[in-house]
Formats: sequence, structure tokens, C-alpha cells
Amino acid sequence: MVTLHRLSNHKVRICMYPDHAPPHFHVVAPDWSAMFTIDTLEMLRVNGRPPRSEREEVHAWANENKKYLRSKWERLNERDTEVEDSSDANH
Repeated sequence: MVTLHRLSNHKVRICMYPDHAPPHFHVVAPDWSAMFTIDTLEMLRVNGRPPRSEREEVHAWANENKKYLRSKWERLNERDTEVEDSSDANH
């Protein structure tokens, strides 16, 4: 997985190989992890118990960056394409 952004206590990641629909991103924290849809920010899967404040931080960042998340998901999930992604760690 490629880390796209670091929030206070967790990382926003997208898989770097053709992944299943719907377009989504992963959030990994020390005590929990989850998968969210890009379009609706619905939590599709969760392990652990994310604190409300951390969920709100994820939603706020993701809502402001939906176009960025969507474009990265599409680029990283292209078939038969080599991907290098080291330039976006500060987004």
C-alpha cells in the first residue's frame, strides 16, 4: 500500500495493485484500521474501535481531498501499469 497522507495518529493508504470496487482508501492507526469509500466516505470495514475524534479527522481530510483520493485510486489501480509514487507523501 502507498501512504498518501499522515494525520495525527494514523495513515491514509491506497493499495498499489488492481483492487476491488468500490473505489476506497484504508486508514491505519495503532489501535484500529478501516476501509472507507471515496465517494460517500462510508466505513466498509473496521478492525478495532476508532475514536470519534479520529473518524472525524479522517472524514474532514477525505472530504476535502476526494478528487485527489479518486485520482490516486484510479492511477494506482490501473492494470498492466508500473507505478512510482514517492512524490505525494506531503499531500
